[in-house]
This record gives sequence, C-alpha cells and structure tokens, in this order.
Amino acid sequence: MRRIVMGAVLALGLLVGSGPAQAQQPGQKKGAGAFSPLKQLQGVVRQVDLGQGRVVIAASDGAATELRGTPGQLLGLKPGAKASLRYVPVSGQLWLVTEGMTRPVPESVGPALTVTGHIISLSSKDGELTLSAGGRSLAVQTHPMLLSGLRQGQRAQVTFQTLSGVNWATALRSEAEVPRK
Repeated sequence: MRRIVMGAVLALGLLVGSGPAQAQQPGQKKGAGAFSPLKQLQGVVRQVDLGQGRVVIAASDGAATELRGTPGQLLGLKPGAKASLRYVPVSGQLWLVTEGMTRPVPESVGPALTVTGHIISLSSKDGELTLSAGGRSLAVQTHPMLLSGLRQGQRAQVTFQTLSGVNWATALRSEAEVPRK
C-alpha cells in the first residue's frame, strides 16, 4: 500500500540526495520542477508559532527569515536556541523538509481525530486541503509535499490535531488506502 507520506518523503529524499535536483509535480513536464533546490539556514530561533506553522530564524548577519513547517517539525524549536534547518522554496514560501513532517504533537496540546471524506479543494502552494465528510467541510493545513498525488474529488482519510484554531494533518491516506465500510 503506497502512502502519500512515503511518496513525499521519497521525493524529498531525492532532493536531499542529489543536491540541486528538483522534485517534479504530478502532471509537470520533466525539467519544470515546482520545488527549488534544498537550502540550509543557520541562526538563532527568534519566534515559534505552532498554530500558524511558522518559525523566524535570525542569521549571524542579523537578517530574519520566516520558514513554514508543520507543528511536528517546529515542536523542538525554542526561542533563543541555535538551529540549523533545511528548507526548500515551495510556491514562494520557504518550507522545512522531511524531518517530523507528520509527527503529531502531544495529545495534551490537542487530541488527534480521523475523518474520511471527499476532497473539495487543495492548494499545494499553501498546504491546504478541504474535505467534505458527513455533510460538513473540514479545512486542514499540512506540508505542501504531502499533497502530491491527491486530487479534487478523491476519497481520502485525514488524521489531524487542532492548534490555535488551525487543523493540522498528521496523516493523509489516499482513496486506494482508505478501507470501505
């Protein structure tokens, strides 16, 4: 069974292992990668916002850079601590890569819930997915790499946690992986 998460990790692994290579989006022509080469940022953590999925790092020259990431990726980062983070530009935003992408935060922060439904919309630019389940819609945020391979209208299962009013996906399963009841 092919997991969406594994596909994203493998795609990012290709980026990491081959230096300046680019991952290819589904339906894209070869050589027209949507994801830029992997980059590294070292500095001091200035701000962490788990709910919004953002961290601000100040480099040694004082320049501040905002990176996006899932709460699982940002969990261990503390203001004032030194950090060395790998990231990739995705549609104009700087996203952390691979490590902890789907790691749930502790249950004390928010319980994990699982919903199965049909994808109403998705945006790989912002890492947003909206699912229709039981006559209601559910918007979730995730890492854009986890959305590759998903499409509008497809049946999917999402496990998520709510932090600061934002639903963050910790697991995504595509139509072929979701058991029918």
